[in-house]
Amino acid sequence: MKLQALEARVRAGDPVHETSLAGQSLARAVLRKGVFYRVDLSGSDLTEADLQECSFVECRMDRVRFSGAALRLATFHRCAMSQVSLLEASAASASFHECRLSSADLTRADLEFATLARCLLMGSSLREARLVSANFMECEFGTLDLAGAEWLRTVFYKGDLRQARFGVPQGDQCVFTECRLAGQQFAQAHWLRTQFMDADLSGVDLTEAHIAGSNFKGAQLQQARLSGARASHTLWVDACLDGARLDGAQLAQSVWMGAKARGASFRQASLPEAVLQQAELTDCDFEAALLHHADLSHGKLQGSRFGGAELFRANLRGTHLQQAQGLERAQAAPDDADYLAAEQWQPEV
Repeated sequence: MKLQALEARVRAGDPVHETSLAGQSLARAVLRKGVFYRVDLSGSDLTEADLQECSFVECRMDRVRFSGAALRLATFHRCAMSQVSLLEASAASASFHECRLSSADLTRADLEFATLARCLLMGSSLREARLVSANFMECEFGTLDLAGAEWLRTVFYKGDLRQARFGVPQGDQCVFTECRLAGQQFAQAHWLRTQFMDADLSGVDLTEAHIAGSNFKGAQLQQARLSGARASHTLWVDACLDGARLDGAQLAQSVWMGAKARGASFRQASLPEAVLQQAELTDCDFEAALLHHADLSHGKLQGSRFGGAELFRANLRGTHLQQAQGLERAQAAPDDADYLAAEQWQPEV
């Protein structure tokens, strides 16, 4: 089918179905709002084409060149798109569902508000891509390259990102719920106000990272490195940080209720007004830590070391102090006998 005939068909509102356009030169074609069903476009050139609001269903699009194309609000459903080039394409609010995008080039593509659901992205490049409010839902990534990407309100859900390359990300209000990020290198990264709920971050390197306001509820952070991290107002509820290093971390007003950090190191960490109620902090190192007004009530502190720690007005109600080492009880707030009795009250049987 010639380009002019194709454009005329799309303008008339007629769908293009079960047609071969493989290898054709369609650069700068105007196909806005076109509907393509089981069309073979493999190897075709759609450079700088106008494909806004187009719908592609079960199309063969391997090796298609979309460089600089306009793809705003376009939808791709179950399309084969291996080795496709979306270099600098404008794909804001585009939708990709169950597409094979292996070894695809999305370098500097604009994916603001785009959605990719259950897509294969192994070996693809999103270098310097605009990922503002983009959503990646249950995709497969492999060695996805994300270096230099723009991160703002970007959402990843149930993705395995252990082999992905992030560079040094500068993210804000992102989401990595139930993602696998074990062993990732995020030293000096910015993940401000980011959600890591139920994520696997075991062995991750967040040394000197900026993670203020982030949520690690239920996350796995065994052996994680967080020394020098700027982590004020963070949530660690029910997280596991066994063997983690948080030396010198800034953790003001952080919340650790129900967290497990057995054998973790908090040497010289700053934890003023932190809430560590019912946290399991056995065999931890709090040497020279700052715990002014911190709440450690009912925490498990057996075997932990507090030499040189500052506990001014800290709440130690219900803790087993005799099993901790170097803890200066005189600095802490006195126990409220009535409050403690109320906590221990049981109804008469």
